[in-house]
Amino acid sequence: MDASTNINQCQQTLLPDWQIGKDLSCCMTEIYDKKLWTDVKFRCKDHDDDERIYAHKTILAARSPVFQAMFFGTFTESKEEVPLKDAEKGIFDLFLRYIYSDAVTLEGDTASELLQMAHLYQVPRLVQVCADFLEKNITPENACEILTLALGYEISSLKEACCTVIDQNARQVLRSDGFMDLKEDVLHHILKGDTFYVDEEEIFLKAEEWSIKKLRIDCLEQNGDNIRKALAKSFYQLRLPTMSYETMVKCTQNKGYLSADECKDIADFISGISDASVSSNSCVPRVPVNETLVLNTGKGEKGNSHSLKCSFSIHAAKDAELISFGLCDIEPYIEYHHCVQSSCYGDAGTTLASFFSMYTNQVIELVCYRKLERRGERRVIQYDELSEVNLNKSVYPLIHVTFSICSLNFSHTFALPTSQTSGEVVRLEEPLVLKKAYTPYIADVVMNFNCCIGKAYCSEYKMKIRYNKGQGTVKSKDGQIEVSSQSEFGLLKSIQFRNLANRHED
Repeated sequence: MDASTNINQCQQTLLPDWQIGKDLSCCMTEIYDKKLWTDVKFRCKDHDDDERIYAHKTILAARSPVFQAMFFGTFTESKEEVPLKDAEKGIFDLFLRYIYSDAVTLEGDTASELLQMAHLYQVPRLVQVCADFLEKNITPENACEILTLALGYEISSLKEACCTVIDQNARQVLRSDGFMDLKEDVLHHILKGDTFYVDEEEIFLKAEEWSIKKLRIDCLEQNGDNIRKALAKSFYQLRLPTMSYETMVKCTQNKGYLSADECKDIADFISGISDASVSSNSCVPRVPVNETLVLNTGKGEKGNSHSLKCSFSIHAAKDAELISFGLCDIEPYIEYHHCVQSSCYGDAGTTLASFFSMYTNQVIELVCYRKLERRGERRVIQYDELSEVNLNKSVYPLIHVTFSICSLNFSHTFALPTSQTSGEVVRLEEPLVLKKAYTPYIADVVMNFNCCIGKAYCSEYKMKIRYNKGQGTVKSKDGQIEVSSQSEFGLLKSIQFRNLANRHED
């Protein structure tokens, strides 16, 4: 049976009113599936001799400027069949189904090829559909492959998503098969990220292995000069100056990668010589994506207040993002404001039990003179003064916390039950960008009970915290972020920053 006979049979099976009740997408899919009124056919590289894909020139031209030029351009040739030497029939069929219906069903092994076809025929909406699908399915194993696609087609959102997965799973990516198959420009893009955080020796050895593989493919001699040339600008991103001297020597000795002057410059830098200058390799140490600085909250005596406040400074020698902070342990308590005295007769234990039952769920002051007086058969018993009573934390009102940085016009306020103040980590709704600055950012943290808001003090509720006698400075791994506290109280236990990858375009 030839193709024309098959088309005629499809047309004969249609009902006269087949369009009734169908939307545009369903109708368009129907004429594509049934090959109705087609005027062009395509032959893909894996088609059998009697196979073709049938379509409509006008519909294709309406969706793609490439098809418009092909069928209705100035130099158009009247062709009923178009050979596609590089297209597979399954991918091209998916592509045309989107052209006709604006819908597509994607799978992991088809999205990349379909994206490339959509880019070729200039259908940007389908490019983005494929990119969104790939973004949701990035893994450490396929991240290198998808990043290659994102860089090649300049898809920013997909590129950033790939780099996020790569940096968060750096060791797995480094050991994946995809890493060894990278093109040099993609390798460079990965290695230049400051947050590609793996032991630098491991990165060096993998890059060396990548270069040797490339030389084998190109049938070139595997010597130090060629290995460095194969790495090209990626060699600068092998951060030899951040290694120990012993590790640097182990990686480079007798391999011919560095000149004598370059070796000396790197050795001087590692040794901390003040005027050492290195031009062959980056001296910027790699850092984790998220970095938590643990603050010294001290071990002093406890103090208390109706409202607590602390200030600290953040010195930023590079751009970073503040993403969360952890609260120290706050111990709330209710201060007594009623005084009750009682004289007990008869058996003290029984009488006291009866006495306390009168004040169930109330706060009282107890005073004791630690003595007994006999007045006939009477015993007078009074108790030591107690400044606080340990009640269930659920009786306390909410604690309000405000974190603010005045110079950035930033303020973040939230409320917590007292049961959650111990070690609670609070994430900002949006990361706060801290630009590199010569003057520090001054941050303030204020805590109070909701009943204290707008009042000078509250007569019932207080918060208790240890004095911060361990005032000082903590630094990030690379020393570019410093946090210093000079407050009497240390209300924060930790601050978490997001280090930026700094993969700026060359």
